[in-house]
Amino acid sequence: EKELRRMRCENYFTAVQFTVHFAFMVTLGPLLHFPNNPNLSSALGVMMPATGWCVDMSFHKGFFRCTSRNVRAAITVNLIAVTLNTLFATPQSREELAALEIQQMAANLLTSMVSMDCLFTVPFCGIAFIVALYKQAVSPFGLDLSATAIVEKAAGHLLVALAAVFMERSVRARILADLASEDSSRLLSSFRCVLKGVCEGEVLLDSTCKFVGRTECLEHL
Repeated sequence: EKELRRMRCENYFTAVQFTVHFAFMVTLGPLLHFPNNPNLSSALGVMMPATGWCVDMSFHKGFFRCTSRNVRAAITVNLIAVTLNTLFATPQSREELAALEIQQMAANLLTSMVSMDCLFTVPFCGIAFIVALYKQAVSPFGLDLSATAIVEKAAGHLLVALAAVFMERSVRARILADLASEDSSRLLSSFRCVLKGVCEGEVLLDSTCKFVGRTECLEHL
């Protein structure tokens, strides 16, 4: 678990080097559009990506330490900002409505790749699915809550949730394998040091009883 937390911090700090610039560009568009259409929706369109940019910049400039708790808090703030942006946005077409849902799914997928914590990511996938249904229900472009539409939306968010679970389990399995290999190497190294102290020499055999590594001690004998 300690190694997993260290990897989360490293992944987030690496991702921040790029997302801080992306968040600035996402903030710039609504900011330029706001003077021409000053309303609550436009204000939220500026505030949500700006919040994400401020959080990422705080870590990028070192104002916050990159600890596991701080990283989880930062990711939570970013996901809440994306969710609120999707919830209060006023799309002008069906395509913009679909783009908002894809944007939230992409944010959840990116989070699962960085945090590798399914217990943290999967609930936001469920929230994103509920928000998508709500936006479709209040859409001015016509209600489309047929069984097929609901299944399609559920399938997309379910795939993101499954990807989060798969990535966390894969990383945990790799960490356990690395730790087991490291422990075996340390045990073998310690045993060989003991043998060197009490024997004329020591060699290592593989599963077919063939020599592995150096055999100078046999040549010397």
